[in-house]
Amino acid sequence: MRVPSRRHLAARWGIYVRRRAGWRGRLYRLMLPQTVGRDVRLGRLLTLDNPAQVRLENGVIIADGVLVAARRRTKDREPTVRIGAKTFINNGCSIAAGNAIDIGCDVLLGPNVTVVDQDHAFDQPGVAIARSGMVDGGPVVIGDGAWIAANSVVLGGTVIPPGSVVAANSVVRGAYEGRVLLAGAPARVIRQLDGA
Repeated sequence: MRVPSRRHLAARWGIYVRRRAGWRGRLYRLMLPQTVGRDVRLGRLLTLDNPAQVRLENGVIIADGVLVAARRRTKDREPTVRIGAKTFINNGCSIAAGNAIDIGCDVLLGPNVTVVDQDHAFDQPGVAIARSGMVDGGPVVIGDGAWIAANSVVLGGTVIPPGSVVAANSVVRGAYEGRVLLAGAPARVIRQLDGA
């Protein structure tokens, strides 16, 4: 009897994992047809908070341990999250909207990326920060085809142009123009990318 090689076993395991993610995507689409598009693949341990305010478009892939959340609606605010077609969200990412987060098509979010559009208030002495409420940072827009590398944080009021790159471990806030490479904490434009 022939013993399968490690490479063969790894390939078979990868196929198994992708199939399971596809089954989860189909199940979520049956339960939440307004939220989950066609051919969506969902990893294990997905936290999907207030799904009526979230849209995962066709072909989105979400890896394991991801949080996608929109705060509850109020009379004056309806927080939303849109993740565009064929976007890939890697392990451990957190996407939390108190206003609006719009992630374009074919975007790559590396492991442990955080995208938030609100900050905790901390201007009341003697009041625990957890009880001080939130401060709106403005909506977040990540353009089509962008790449946000591992461990980066994208804060409220940020506009990342299509095709731009955010280097690993960056903290991004602000609106940028053209196709750029951003890096640092706080992030700054390192250079304009070709074709800009």
